[in-house]
Amino acid sequence: MSNNHVSITPPSINYKRILIILITTLVAITLIYQTRPFLDDGQFAWISVPTFTVLPGILVIYSAILTVKLFKQKHYQTKAFFLFTIASVFWVIAEVIWLLYDHIWEGDPFPSEADIFYLGAYPFLTAFLFISLRPILKSVSRNVWLFAIGLSFSFLIPSILAAYDDMYGEEAFATSIVLAYPILSAVLVVPGIIGVMFLSKKGANLS
Repeated sequence: MSNNHVSITPPSINYKRILIILITTLVAITLIYQTRPFLDDGQFAWISVPTFTVLPGILVIYSAILTVKLFKQKHYQTKAFFLFTIASVFWVIAEVIWLLYDHIWEGDPFPSEADIFYLGAYPFLTAFLFISLRPILKSVSRNVWLFAIGLSFSFLIPSILAAYDDMYGEEAFATSIVLAYPILSAVLVVPGIIGVMFLSKKGANLS
């Protein structure tokens, strides 16, 4: 498969059908979550637990299968989706730890072991996005990079201030963990912004 090919999955996959399924799933979950005010914690756990474990688990399986398919095609996106799969695994582990604290261990420590995996997913996601930009990197001018970085930085400043204000007086380690989230998110947003800006360009990667 050519590096300039827009598709990142086998041609047999119906993009329209996948999009409809994704939208339907998101709408369904959103509607189900509207029942929260009418349910107690025990009842709502039957909704929240599958949402935070089963769905990320499906994402891991899908990305793993896609990685194998791309590897067989010797596609350059193989490495990208391998990294995305690792990030997805980190998400699942973090969610499971969080749910164990919430429903079984009856504690709410911060930071917890879950934060290790939440934060650990960011470098893999960032690498995934930068690899996905590969077909259009030569088309990205310095001004576009500056715009993406500037826009991301504009989101970062208020997030940092709000996070720091919320953690005022707390231990330095806990505060550093809280601040790490908006900082890593800002880095992640940069390739995301560029990807969206160049989505209509020939050879752009839909991922």
